[in-house]
Amino acid sequence: TDLDDRVIDDAFDAGDLIQDGGRRERLEAGIGLVTGRFAPFGTDTRLRYRQTTFSADAGEDDERFHSLANTVFLRFNPQVTVRGTSFLSHTVTDNALDTEETVTRFGIGTDLAIDRAWSASFDLNFTTLETEINGAVPGSRISTVTDGVGASAVLTRDVRNGVYTFSASRVIADTGFQDTFRVRRTLMLANGADIDASIGVASFEGADPILIYNLSYANEILRGVRFNAALDRSGGVSDDDENIIRTRFNAGLGRDLTRRSSVSVDTTLLQVEERGPTGTDTARVNLGLVYRHALTEDWNFAARLSRQITFEDGDREDRVDAVSLTLERRFSFRP
Repeated sequence: TDLDDRVIDDAFDAGDLIQDGGRRERLEAGIGLVTGRFAPFGTDTRLRYRQTTFSADAGEDDERFHSLANTVFLRFNPQVTVRGTSFLSHTVTDNALDTEETVTRFGIGTDLAIDRAWSASFDLNFTTLETEINGAVPGSRISTVTDGVGASAVLTRDVRNGVYTFSASRVIADTGFQDTFRVRRTLMLANGADIDASIGVASFEGADPILIYNLSYANEILRGVRFNAALDRSGGVSDDDENIIRTRFNAGLGRDLTRRSSVSVDTTLLQVEERGPTGTDTARVNLGLVYRHALTEDWNFAARLSRQITFEDGDREDRVDAVSLTLERRFSFRP
């Protein structure tokens, strides 16, 4: 994958928005086994491996990751399920410090179907994060351990036109704990529109709490014309115990030209605010125009024009214009 074209995940930071160039090669493998899917006793075991390699001009570090996750289910009746969870992961980063991170997590939880409208889930876990780096003396290693108790509670109410969700959670990370409290509402309107909205507060160890929210809308506004828009604000904390606020806005409008072809325009705004005396504000704007055509039932052709602009503290730093032509075939295989 060209790093200029990589998909930005939810936990992005300023470095993800700046053009670095180079390529990324990723090899992933996973295997899972589920037993007793509808029986009183069941298990879900998953093994995963991921190797990420960057080209020399990418400016990023190679990484190897593997994990083992297991869940044991005890279903007392259709209304009550108790589960025990365990998780182990190990990450090796090929940087100057030869960083190794090991995550161990054990927990217990339950799912409750209270009645036809109300359901709930509760989880409690203990997490240990151990990080090892090279010491000042050749051959020595420095180990740092962070541990703590995490928990989550989710209460859901189904109504005729959507769902209400009330949630609270504590997650243990290498920078300390993060507490999140959120209220969410999904709504299906009579005209076919889907609305998803939430608001809440995120609190971090050693940093200020921040307001978080999400609002999305999707609908076929006219026959063959689709519109969608979403705004999301989330946050994190840096290694210096300073707040990081992430904002993502995207909107798109698509129209069917024929039964086989369509055209769409889309825009995305990504912004990272780093609070603190030396923090910077980094933003990226993506604009795109796409034409798609179904050549056959299995083969698709797409042409895209895009412009990407990067800003730092309000000043434009870079602009990239690109034209891409794609021929693709999608299929699924199940042994």
